[in-house]
Amino acid sequence: HVASNIRATYYHVSEKRKSLLDDMQGIVVHDHYKPYFTMENVEHVICNAHILRELNALSDQGEAWATEMSDLLQQMLKTKKEYGVIGISDHQYRAYIKDYTFCIEKGLEYHQELAKYQPLPGRKNHTGYNLLNRLFKYGVETLRFIMEEQIPFTNNLAEQDIRMMKCKMKISGSFRTNLGAEQFARIRGYISTARKQGWNLIESII
Repeated sequence: HVASNIRATYYHVSEKRKSLLDDMQGIVVHDHYKPYFTMENVEHVICNAHILRELNALSDQGEAWATEMSDLLQQMLKTKKEYGVIGISDHQYRAYIKDYTFCIEKGLEYHQELAKYQPLPGRKNHTGYNLLNRLFKYGVETLRFIMEEQIPFTNNLAEQDIRMMKCKMKISGSFRTNLGAEQFARIRGYISTARKQGWNLIESII
């Protein structure tokens, strides 16, 4: 796992994926991986890049509500970039919330009709229906980026910071010992942080 911001990077190594960082505080932007929601004393924000990928896949399957939701989220982001949170009027904010709710209701109606004609043996719900439930349940966490200036639209920073680690795992091969992985993570975290701080990398390593 990686915990990072624009000033620092920290990598957490564990044999079990569900082993998360302890004593986290503040705002955490992440995908819908369920164990993240067990983290206490943090405010959760959902990465909308993950949401958009799911919505685009559903749009390709002909689910009109998904296209509308994707357009709406991107319009919200455009508005935030143009005016900032302070520049968004209460009227505009309420309109966005109303449109968000309408898209979910439209999607739910679509899947209720779909379930009457296309039952799926052995599978509880359609992929689109599951996404709709998440968008409804985590509406505040999904739209928090439009409410607060410092909240990003995605967790792309963390995705970029962990890319080298994933290359190491998938291409270069993994580690023979947990100690080796921890040492590699510590070095990578230090170099990433030094780069973000604007330090000279050679001097920092020395």
